[in-house]
Amino acid sequence: MKQAEELTAITRAYDLAKEMTERTRKLPRDLKFVLGDRMLTTTYDVLDLLVQAKYSSSKRELLTKANLFLCTVPDRSSKKRC
Repeated sequence: MKQAEELTAITRAYDLAKEMTERTRKLPRDLKFVLGDRMLTTTYDVLDLLVQAKYSSSKRELLTKANLFLCTVPDRSSKKRC
């Protein structure tokens, strides 16, 4: 992965984490602590893995884990499956 692509991926993951944090605050109370926590945990796990991969010699393993996290999130805009 090139330097610019790495930074783009991390920046987008960070932006997603901020957006998910805002959306979680607006969830109804009965969903906030179960669904909201799950959404935030997954989002921040992906961000953590991307940052770790940037500084690690075993990038492939960490990026594969991040990809698996992302595969659990439904994407309505794409028909591709992981």
